[in-house]
Amino acid sequence: MRVHPGIVVLAALLIINTIILILVSAFVAWPWFGENGIIETAQVVILILAFFSFARLTRAPTPAVRFLYASAMIICLFCVLRELDFDPDGALRDVDYLIGGPARIVVAAIAVPVFALFIYHCIKLPGALQRLIFATHTGRLWIIGCIVVAAGALFDHKYLAEAVPHLWEELLELNGFAILAMSSLIPHADAERAVASLPRRN
Repeated sequence: MRVHPGIVVLAALLIINTIILILVSAFVAWPWFGENGIIETAQVVILILAFFSFARLTRAPTPAVRFLYASAMIICLFCVLRELDFDPDGALRDVDYLIGGPARIVVAAIAVPVFALFIYHCIKLPGALQRLIFATHTGRLWIIGCIVVAAGALFDHKYLAEAVPHLWEELLELNGFAILAMSSLIPHADAERAVASLPRRN
């Protein structure tokens, strides 16, 4: 089976940045990996870039594909809001309140119809959901990215040993978000090909 060149490049990048971050953690103060540290800020930047990259893919002609990317945009927004934290008693307390409450409500209100339309168009195109997730390079990268981010959550919620450095949570999340962002660089033709032969349900 031929491996997509992008996956090879991604694997190399993940190995390199893992080595770099581990070396950095040995010589640089802890705030690199703490809340609102440089690594967490990089995560937010990557997610914002991915959001706009997915936005350009929503021009795809097939509705199921179009709303797949729209759903990805919503997921990016949720992750950005999750990663942004400010001191509730500091100068940016109003921003922290907006992010923690109203902003999440607004995004959730937008997410419901977007996700519903994605499911609706997948039902209208039987087999589309499975193909979009498992038969495209985009879908496979999403699976890998979600697994990596979930692994970071295990450290965040202390399901793994307390002795494990906090840097692993931030490192895994950074890599997971980078993988999701990379999937946004794959042309929508990848997803269009996967569903092109499916019969449409009236």
